[in-house]
Amino acid sequence: MQEGAVFIAHSCKQPRSPANADVMGLDLPSYGYTLVYTCQPGYFLSGGSEHRVCRSDGSWTGKVPVCRVGSKSQEKIVKPIPGTASPKMKGEYLQNMRCL
Repeated sequence: MQEGAVFIAHSCKQPRSPANADVMGLDLPSYGYTLVYTCQPGYFLSGGSEHRVCRSDGSWTGKVPVCRVGSKSQEKIVKPIPGTASPKMKGEYLQNMRCL
């Protein structure tokens, strides 16, 4: 048994615990048995699901979370190609456009 783990009766087998993540089991009336994952200090969630719910067929929703070392700000930043609209720019792109 993992230190600090809480076990609640449910119909799903406990999924493997991802590396560098803490998991908390909750019995939520609207959803059922739910696992909530948080990455440990110094790590960030870079893939998978932050929460997973036990389905009536014994399977889990979502995917196993992936915690990577670093912070979200260290993720690869995608820079827009000049001349294309960026969702972050909202209306600025259109305001600065001129017809030739």
